[in-house]
Amino acid sequence: MLILQIDYQNTASPASISLDERDKRELAVFFRSLRLEYQGGEVVVDFSASGNPKQTALFGFWHSEADGAWSVGARSALAFDLPPPRGRKLRLTLEAHCFEEAFPVCDIKVATSSGHRGEATIGGFGKIEMILKKPFFCSYSRLVTGDMHAVAQCRNVSSRKKVPRVSIILLNRDKPLMTRVAAVAAASSKPSLPFEILCADNGSSAENLAILRQAEAGMRLLELSENKGFGEANNLAAAEARGEFLLFLNNDAFLQPGWVDEMLKCFQIQPDCGAVGPVLRWPDGGLQEAGCGLQPDGYPVRHGRGDPNFSVKTLKRYQSVDYVSGACLMMRRMDFLEIGGFDPIYSPAYYEDTDLCMRLRVMGKATYLASRAECYHIENATSHGVESAQWATRQSEKNRLIFLERWGKILK
Repeated sequence: MLILQIDYQNTASPASISLDERDKRELAVFFRSLRLEYQGGEVVVDFSASGNPKQTALFGFWHSEADGAWSVGARSALAFDLPPPRGRKLRLTLEAHCFEEAFPVCDIKVATSSGHRGEATIGGFGKIEMILKKPFFCSYSRLVTGDMHAVAQCRNVSSRKKVPRVSIILLNRDKPLMTRVAAVAAASSKPSLPFEILCADNGSSAENLAILRQAEAGMRLLELSENKGFGEANNLAAAEARGEFLLFLNNDAFLQPGWVDEMLKCFQIQPDCGAVGPVLRWPDGGLQEAGCGLQPDGYPVRHGRGDPNFSVKTLKRYQSVDYVSGACLMMRRMDFLEIGGFDPIYSPAYYEDTDLCMRLRVMGKATYLASRAECYHIENATSHGVESAQWATRQSEKNRLIFLERWGKILK
């Protein structure tokens, strides 16, 4: 698999644009097409083939599961299901459009998981040709999505009899490239203890399962016959897991080096630790949330989100919070099974993680944010369309009312 990452730099200040916060993060450049030529072949992606390119490629490549593409804030990425290209040079041709009323000129830096690098300036509309070069003596710099050259490490015991200390659980449904990228990031995050990657597949097509089986990072695959949703699929995977600790990880979340160990340390330092999660950041580094609080009406308070004055550095190493996101959540397998796992009443999604942390609280266990640990999270990579976003809103509100009926008195 080859990953192409684009970083946007030297654009106009978003503060000078009369747009809401969501648009400020997304509205800058869109691509109509991309051609990557390498020794022995080429690959072409037409982002505008399915309709309005503004809907498929805002600020780069919009969420496109078929191509393993995403774009959040000032960073985009695209995964190709092909081996690392041979040769020192790649030719990249982009057909792009800069929204002149917001960003008349945009500088971009391109990096690939094969070590090729290049940069260019986008302005107006047209084709940009770039030569991406790999130095003769290059130390591969890690992309946000992981290091393809460090996935085959001896501590990944997914396919061996050796018992892991940590089971990293990924869910997949017809997004094999995204899941493979998340597995690469997890495997190259360099946990110091033996670990396994266990992927529960929620009824993907045979074609997508075949792509998933080609994963670069070793993993065990649990094939479910149908879509079980977030909670039930994770429960089934937890029952199959071999590790003392479970790390639930979304397939659009990318672990960074050293942070698995940092989360594990919380259980040693904080005897009452029931669950722990990292600081979540957007792939461009912007703060997504640093743990979460709960209001009396059951709505979450995502600490630091959209707050330019919030500083993670002022937090304790392990900060007590009401709950941490299920996008990246670690707990003891014994505790998870004892409280019955994620409650299926919230199926297919939303509020399972919140309810889980509340049940831990009743057990006398606390939930902590590991403020020195970070995980890059795309967020809602599976619900980017208008219809799916509306469904997500309705489903979340439905489950909030269920959660409030159960925990309302305690929240007050």
